[in-house]
Amino acid sequence: MASSIVLTTFLLAAVLSISLTAVHAQNAGMVQATSGKSLDIRVEPQWSDGGQARFKVSFLKPGTETVQVHIDYNVVIKDKDGKEIFSTAQGGQPLQHTAEGVVTITQVPSPPFKFPGNGDYEVEVSVSGINFVPMNTETATFSIQVTPEFPIGVVAIMAALIGTTVVLSRKFGVGFRI
Repeated sequence: MASSIVLTTFLLAAVLSISLTAVHAQNAGMVQATSGKSLDIRVEPQWSDGGQARFKVSFLKPGTETVQVHIDYNVVIKDKDGKEIFSTAQGGQPLQHTAEGVVTITQVPSPPFKFPGNGDYEVEVSVSGINFVPMNTETATFSIQVTPEFPIGVVAIMAALIGTTVVLSRKFGVGFRI
């Protein structure tokens, strides 16, 4: 009897945990070629509480996992209406440069980017130079969906309530039986 209660509680907690992490997993490690196929771009959101994220952007040689160094780039975040809500191009600088080929996008100076609300967004990465050689701008666009986070504490409370209900229903013969 006790083992079935424990098993039921663990299964419920596992199912709820999987469904919660699926929201963030849908946007982890997205890879796309630029419009001119000169590079592959990998965008990895690193989520934190309250719709905040850092974006790790890797510039890769096409069809490989090899990082391409010395990239002139810009990253723009747009809302569902296409309105720009963030850009790395600031202070009169239309482009940023990475010598390493991997950058983490945050708000200046370093806090995570805070989305203004739940919904659909686009992260557009544009490249205008490779190895100090200017080129026609190529872009890669990634869809991001910001959803409300379901606190893990609520999952634990729900699992405890269900476990208690099962125990009481078996002990006193009331309610439902599993």
